Amino acid sequence: MREPIITERTHIFDVNIIVSICADIKGNVTREQIQRAFDTAVASHGVFRTKVETDSDGNAFYIYAKTEQSLEFTDDSRDEIITREERRRFHIEDGEYLRAFVIGHSESGFSILFCMHHICGDGKSLVYFTETFMKALAGEETPYTELRHIRPADLPADSAMSGMTAWYAGSLAGRWKNRIFGFDELDRAYYSFWNTRSTNVQERIFDRKDTGEILLRCRQNGCSFTAYITAVMLRNTGWHSIGYAVDGRTDGNRAMGNQATGISVDYTYAKGMSLESNAKRIYKKMHEKLDDPKKKWLMLHFLPALGGTLCDAIDLEAAKAYTSPASRAAAKVMGYGDKKKDLSITNLTKPDIQTRYGELSIEGMSFVPPIISSGKNIIGIVTVNGKMSVTLHTYGDTLKLDDLLRGM
Repeated sequence: MREPIITERTHIFDVNIIVSICADIKGNVTREQIQRAFDTAVASHGVFRTKVETDSDGNAFYIYAKTEQSLEFTDDSRDEIITREERRRFHIEDGEYLRAFVIGHSESGFSILFCMHHICGDGKSLVYFTETFMKALAGEETPYTELRHIRPADLPADSAMSGMTAWYAGSLAGRWKNRIFGFDELDRAYYSFWNTRSTNVQERIFDRKDTGEILLRCRQNGCSFTAYITAVMLRNTGWHSIGYAVDGRTDGNRAMGNQATGISVDYTYAKGMSLESNAKRIYKKMHEKLDDPKKKWLMLHFLPALGGTLCDAIDLEAAKAYTSPASRAAAKVMGYGDKKKDLSITNLTKPDIQTRYGELSIEGMSFVPPIISSGKNIIGIVTVNGKMSVTLHTYGDTLKLDDLLRGM
């Protein structure tokens, strides 16, 4: 296998790119059973048979390799682990994509935290890995799935960039001298970036009653929950620029790999209107982009047009580990410079996985996306067993999630 890395190229040299999901499991299983289930789940996904390799021209590939993913039993908390592990570089050039942590193992159950490098997959990929793990733990079959990611040729024909946008991407690429970076430079970028900062994770869980009431309110007012929670946070902060991660699985596959795109919306909260009216306006602006193929898939066309090594340079610009006129200009266009999105939201909604697996069950789940280079305040949402988890991932601890959600 020698599969080009194109649409997800900006994940390689990003210094904060770890996707995390924590599942609370009820049921009596041994440590040995957990380890075997983890090993089986890893073997069931083709992405874990690859590593990332770059060549002398600066191209990047997934290539077949024998790899190892780690599982550890610990009494550390979920948030302690996340803020520790995101500071430790994943050696993707050796195929290190996933670190798992079993927390509070007892006869009644345990929590398992999966910390995954984004080059291995998106949030939904990690949901499907959790499903595979649970099936293996319950002794069920775990069908093998090959790596799936979005190639430029896979994008809808009517999503191609306009002539002006293509010209602009080409002009940025034309200013770049194809400087090729190595993983030793990524090591230095990690050290300089994390030497001066750390992150904070906060969570609020809405119980079944509150979750049901909120979702009913959204349906009655003709908006999505994502639009509704956006309106709440804009009302409480005065922010106006929002980025949204969007599922890109057009065929409903359950494979691991990057199959996501993204859109952005600018909206100023209208104080003279109700919360619900603002949410409807945001929902409409979201769908103006989601329903337009050229806007929905823009980034997956634009980034490849820049070229792989310029994408690497943009990441290092964001980490302040490298700069040049060409990469600085491209980083500014991509929102990787000083002017970032006020808010970035990924809502996994209610994942299409079962919660019961024989005598075992998933009682709850939380989702913590990485602080992407174009964002400052990152929200992750997932609803399991009727309970909704909302997490906030930020640098520092001055911003409070309860303040963001005030009045909700």
